[in-house]
Amino acid sequence: MNEEVNIQVVTNLVNNIDQIKEEIENFSNPVREYSALAENLIYPYKLTISALTIANRIRFKRFLKEFSKSLEKDKINDIYISKLENFLKKEKNLEFVGEIINSSVKSKTSKASAIMGYYAGDLLNELREIHYKDLIILDALTLLNNNDFDNFLIIYEKFYDKLVTRNISSIRVHDSKKEFESLNVACFELENTIEKLKSVLIFGYDVGGLGNVGNAWGSFKFNENTHYFFEIIKKSKIMEIFES
Repeated sequence: MNEEVNIQVVTNLVNNIDQIKEEIENFSNPVREYSALAENLIYPYKLTISALTIANRIRFKRFLKEFSKSLEKDKINDIYISKLENFLKKEKNLEFVGEIINSSVKSKTSKASAIMGYYAGDLLNELREIHYKDLIILDALTLLNNNDFDNFLIIYEKFYDKLVTRNISSIRVHDSKKEFESLNVACFELENTIEKLKSVLIFGYDVGGLGNVGNAWGSFKFNENTHYFFEIIKKSKIMEIFES
C-alpha cells in the first residue's frame, strides 16, 4: 500500500467530503487550479494534478462522487470519527482502504472506480470486518473493463437459474453455444470475460474427470464470491447510471 494513505488522510477525507464535493464537477479539467484542501485530501498519495492523465482524473472523479453519495454523512460526528480512527489503527483495515483509493485511479474503467467509491462508502458506514472475499472483490474491480462488467451481469442473470436453482455443476460456452449466441454478445468475448473472472476467483470451475469439463476454456460455475460481487454491483446502481 502507498505509505501516504494514512489514518489522518482517511479521517480528513470523511470529515471534509462536502467541501471536496464542491470541487468534483470540474475535476477533469487539467488546467484548473484547486484549493489547498483538494490538493491535500484528493491527492493523499502526493500525486500532483499534472501527473495524472485525463483518464486518471475522470476515474478518480467518479470514485469521489460515488463515495460522497454512499457515505452516510448524518452519522459523521466525534463519536463516529473516534470509531473510524480505531478501525483504521488495525493495519489490515488501513491497508485495504488505502488500496481502494489507489486502485480507483489504476482501474481499467470509470465504472469500476465508481463502484469502488460506493464500496468504500458502504465499508466506512459500517466499519465492518474485512473478509477474504473483500480482497477478491477489489482484485476483480481493478481488472475488469466496461465490457466485462456488462458480460458478467448478462451471464449471472441468464444462468443463475441453471447453476443455483437447478444446481447444475458447471456450464461451458462450447456446450451451450445456442444459449450464449442468444445473448447478442460474441461467444469468444464472453469466454474472455469468463477466464478473467476465473483468474480472480469470482467464477469457479468444476472438478475434472470422466464426464466433467473441469477447468476447460470457457467453463465456469458460481461460488459465494460470484453472488457477493453481483450484490455489490447491483446495490451500487452504477450500471444504471452509466446506461442513462
